[in-house]
Amino acid sequence: MNHAILFPNFGAEEGSHWRNGLRLGPVRTLAQAWVSLFDPDAKLLLLDATSRTDPPIFPWIDNVEGLVPWLSTDEAVKVADERRIRYAAVRPKIVKKVHDKAFAQEIVKKLGFAPDDFYGLVEVMDPDLLDNADKARAHIESRTRDWPSWTEGAYTLKPRYGTSGRGRVGGRNGKVDEKVVRGFPGLSRRGGAMMEPWVERTEDLSAQLYIDKKGKVELLGTTRIIVSRSGVYGGNEGRIDGKGNVTSGSTFDDELRDTALKIGKEAAAQGFYGACGIDAFVFEGPDGEPVLRPLVELNARWTGGVVVIGLLRRAHQKRPVKGSRRWRYLLETDALTFGPPGR
Repeated sequence: MNHAILFPNFGAEEGSHWRNGLRLGPVRTLAQAWVSLFDPDAKLLLLDATSRTDPPIFPWIDNVEGLVPWLSTDEAVKVADERRIRYAAVRPKIVKKVHDKAFAQEIVKKLGFAPDDFYGLVEVMDPDLLDNADKARAHIESRTRDWPSWTEGAYTLKPRYGTSGRGRVGGRNGKVDEKVVRGFPGLSRRGGAMMEPWVERTEDLSAQLYIDKKGKVELLGTTRIIVSRSGVYGGNEGRIDGKGNVTSGSTFDDELRDTALKIGKEAAAQGFYGACGIDAFVFEGPDGEPVLRPLVELNARWTGGVVVIGLLRRAHQKRPVKGSRRWRYLLETDALTFGPPGR
């Protein structure tokens, strides 16, 4: 064994049916892009991979041996054990802790991230509460009734373990209709929910990190995320400069980068290592000014953003960028395009 074997369990947060997604074109595209970052001898389980000759793009995946899952889970460990190969990832117990959206909320409280007028309204709902529909309905209605007027009682319930916006439910004016109630069991099965105000996002942002086994945190870059209104991932965009630095191009980028490094240190303190990313967004605050929510969640796994940054680095190596250029990657078409130079 002298190469990586990639286990493409995209969406494994949602349960064992993640394999059904491998039939989808964008998912297969993401898998091909992911394996292309590794050594040419790297293998991709469950899907065919095209041949390639480029060396590993990140130094920390050079000479990786064993099974590399997208998300470290008990199922991935079992696959490695059955194949009698090394498990080349952090253990699932640690991932389950830091991948939980409730962990992100713990960091928010510990480090005092702004905006206080938003984070003070975010609440963790445990499975036991969601298992009692009447109690959960009363809880939501009571909490939203006390929210400030700028929220208009609009709320969303997100799975604590989820991906690409799937599984969320919500309502307006603090009302809990039957559609929301029908969503309670699914939220319970996925570790509970995060209840928070529903706001109109003006920018969706991400920061991508690598944490080594000694706890050193490397910021790989920041991007704008291309998502649907409901949060389904479709690609990334941003800027790349002559040195190959990848940034979102947002006016909030410096704050996002600073936040990401702090979050990475918190994850490392829990024993996490490997590739990961954080999601953030900008919304119109109560006074009409744009406000950054610098931490929505920590994705304690490989992310589309990490893969895209790898693709950008490779493109820059082959044809260095001069000055600063805009770029965009669309998963649906597997297209990496560059726009005119400029700030």
